[in-house]
Amino acid sequence: MSPKGTALKILLVLCCLLGPGRAFCQQEDGRAQVRTNDEDFRLVKDSEGIQVYNKESPKKGYIEYKATTVINEPDMENVLDFFMDYANHSEWVYNCLQSKMWQKNGQTYLYQTFKSQWPFKNRDVNLLVKKQHIDRNTVTIDFTSEPDAVPDHKKNIRIHDFESKWLVRQSKNKVWISVYSSFDPKLKMGGFMLRSYATKIPFEMLKKLKILY
Repeated sequence: MSPKGTALKILLVLCCLLGPGRAFCQQEDGRAQVRTNDEDFRLVKDSEGIQVYNKESPKKGYIEYKATTVINEPDMENVLDFFMDYANHSEWVYNCLQSKMWQKNGQTYLYQTFKSQWPFKNRDVNLLVKKQHIDRNTVTIDFTSEPDAVPDHKKNIRIHDFESKWLVRQSKNKVWISVYSSFDPKLKMGGFMLRSYATKIPFEMLKKLKILY
């Protein structure tokens, strides 16, 4: 193996050894997944080209999942343009009613509201957005909650604990998408219902993304 090939292999191994949500792991077929503690996740759904993983022992009251899919697209930038059209997130992000991007002091934020089933109030979240080019074929987009950056809305319940990482990677004429999310929806419901949402949310979201793209 050439020195360049050896260095690349070492880099990929190091990426797979880094902590949760801080790197990606590239598969042999070109797929790239957000790196988490994989031993804590198990495959719960594999349908329509979408794989959904749930955490074995999620934080109490939290929804935690990882999901992957692929889009037949020779240019990753087209996928990124679609994804980062935040005003249209209400068209494909699960139960999203409103999505607005705003900026302050050079930082980009995203405010979103989500429909909740009766008798629960709708939820809202304010997120700090950070986009990073890992290499020419890989981009990550991180969303972390900044709940105090916008005033509370009386009609909504503010989600305070939210983190999500999206990873988009070009491999030949395909674009691989991976998402990891962990958040407290502030819903008083049993573990069974939370686990069902941890499967339904990412599956329906990626399914709609693929339909609309």
